[in-house]
Amino acid sequence: MPDFTVGLLPDPVGLLTLVLTIVAGSILALGLLEILLFGLLTVLLSWRETRAKVLLLIGLLTPVGVIGPGVVVLSAQEGNAQEVPTIEARFTRIFSSDSLNIGGAALSPDGRWLAFDGFTEGIGNIWVVSAQGGDPIRLTSGQNVNQTPLWFPSGDRIGFLSNQVAEGQGHLFYVMSIPIDPETGQATGPARQVSLEPAREPSISPDGRWIAYGPYIFHGALKVIPSIGGAARTLFDQEGPSPRNPTWSPDSEHVYFDTGIVDSDARRILRVSIDGGEAEEISVMPRPLGALAPDASYRVRQTENEAGQGPMLELKDPQDQVLGRVHLHRNMDTGLPRGFTPDGKGITAVVRDLMAPIFVAPLDGGPASQISDVRAYERVLGWTPDSRQVFYSTRLNGRDAVLRTPWEGGPSLEIPLPLEAGDPLAVPSADGRYLAYALGSAADTGRTVMVRRISDGETRVLTDAYVRGLRPGREVEGPGGGVTDGEDFLFLERHGDKVELRASPPEGPSRLVRSVAPGPGVFEGRFKLGVHGEWVAYPESPENLADSATLFISTTEGEPAHELVTVPGGLEGIYWSHDRRWIVAGHYTPQAQGFGFDLLLVGVTPEGTLASEPRFLETEAWIPHHIQWLPDNQTLALFGMDRSEGVS
Repeated sequence: MPDFTVGLLPDPVGLLTLVLTIVAGSILALGLLEILLFGLLTVLLSWRETRAKVLLLIGLLTPVGVIGPGVVVLSAQEGNAQEVPTIEARFTRIFSSDSLNIGGAALSPDGRWLAFDGFTEGIGNIWVVSAQGGDPIRLTSGQNVNQTPLWFPSGDRIGFLSNQVAEGQGHLFYVMSIPIDPETGQATGPARQVSLEPAREPSISPDGRWIAYGPYIFHGALKVIPSIGGAARTLFDQEGPSPRNPTWSPDSEHVYFDTGIVDSDARRILRVSIDGGEAEEISVMPRPLGALAPDASYRVRQTENEAGQGPMLELKDPQDQVLGRVHLHRNMDTGLPRGFTPDGKGITAVVRDLMAPIFVAPLDGGPASQISDVRAYERVLGWTPDSRQVFYSTRLNGRDAVLRTPWEGGPSLEIPLPLEAGDPLAVPSADGRYLAYALGSAADTGRTVMVRRISDGETRVLTDAYVRGLRPGREVEGPGGGVTDGEDFLFLERHGDKVELRASPPEGPSRLVRSVAPGPGVFEGRFKLGVHGEWVAYPESPENLADSATLFISTTEGEPAHELVTVPGGLEGIYWSHDRRWIVAGHYTPQAQGFGFDLLLVGVTPEGTLASEPRFLETEAWIPHHIQWLPDNQTLALFGMDRSEGVS
């Protein structure tokens, strides 16, 4: 379901404007994905001679040292005198969807089309889209699951797996095929069944005559059937581990595959003739094996890089020596083994990502205007005081970046972030003249936060012991629901076994607001504080929402906090009105199905006591994200999701 993020212009005069950061999908909900073709550069005999050969934005993967099936000359590490090359690939977005969860993509032999499987609400279908981009074409329909598209070498037929013919048998998949017009991408006939038994990991021979696969039920066998359908022949059979990753020799005379070894972590790579006979062992490799390229001359596996900063591909020869490494786009899935292009010289990939264009719309209704280019999951960070420009985070040239953009039109200003800025934690100051950002990983505690003066780029250290805060809708909320209190940034700092809530102007020393009792909730982001000057409010909520929760308030450092109100259920998020007369908190109560959500509104006297009986404000929200007070101190903006797909 769509996820809408709303930011408010801090403008008390005239029409207020909402910024809607529309999350076009999520992995758990709509699953926004992008199909990308990415180039992998050729690994030559010397890494210093590495060069790019890009065809349709698909670079060559094949090591030059390959002589023939099963015979490999070492490339990157010959004589152990060469350094393993790390290659930076280039990525091109071909197609994205905010309504389909895409499993993987396969490129047609002529490079004109991408076939992919798209899933929604448990139903899967085969689609094609032009490699130049455009609208996708659905080839299959129905209420079943069709997946794993594979192109026939002729380019006019696609094979795939389907449970359509397995009615009443559960999730058993058979090989099917559907004819298409290579000129239009449209189906030219109905899909029909090819295999007579359930199958997995089908692989079509280069001459288009055969399909190799592993039986879905029985273990230990590798079979082959005519591509037009018919009886299966067993090429390899053994007791124990099943053969996996079948791939063909270029002449369609042999099938390569790998299989496990009993009581061992290693895997064997074998080759068997299409006519049957004894399987020949090519090599033994340690796990994880990855995927065999066509003709098994090398293998590719997706892994994390040494620094743990995202995925990468390792290209290895049959002797398990690394030929090259390629850093991948974040959230990228190469979909191996079927991600190989027909010639084995490239790979298609899917990026499961969150995308969020920024829109501006009048608060009293009217059309919205898009102000961003949808480069990534783009988050609204704040506004300039005149409400004319928006700060938001995005990605430029593969790096996190912050832009300041006039919402009525005009050039954007990029505010550079250093490479050490490990996540998009960035927030502008209240006057719009400074940007605070964190270094290192979000998993780190005791991080350094820098403040950059936008006019001249001058930076200074805000804190070198950052724990939490500086994020809207998170652990520390300032007046109105922002991340600052006046000109001060609000954040939690760790010093040994103590945690301190501090406020700091962009230029000048920070001050202690409150000492915070350390505990796991502080470091895991479950600790919620509402801050207004020297006053701090916080909830103590039960693990079981059937119990009660208490809202506490502290008006002075060193003085004990006192109870303001206790209510049944749980509390999360504390938001002070700008005039410090009201507190609103998210309120959860158990229901027959899940939980209910409303708002607890509490009036506060100038002495910090309860001003009136608390009230509950009903909402239609099911999953709230953030609350903000408008400058009139009488109106609240809540954004989140209801139980259907709307925004509250």
